[in-house]
Amino acid sequence: MHLVGMRTSFFGTDSEKNNIAERLPPLWQQFLARLSEIEHTVGGTCYYMEGGP
Repeated sequence: MHLVGMRTSFFGTDSEKNNIAERLPPLWQQFLARLSEIEHTVGGTCYYMEGGP
């Protein structure tokens, strides 16, 4: 399995500065606009993954 993605920073739901609702939708739009650039995709399958620094 190969993972391809884009990076952004945001404050999670456990933070008083929670900004997921404003940061993730534009990121998904940017990612989906470039999806055709990725070879060997499985149609209709995209995942969200959260990680640390």
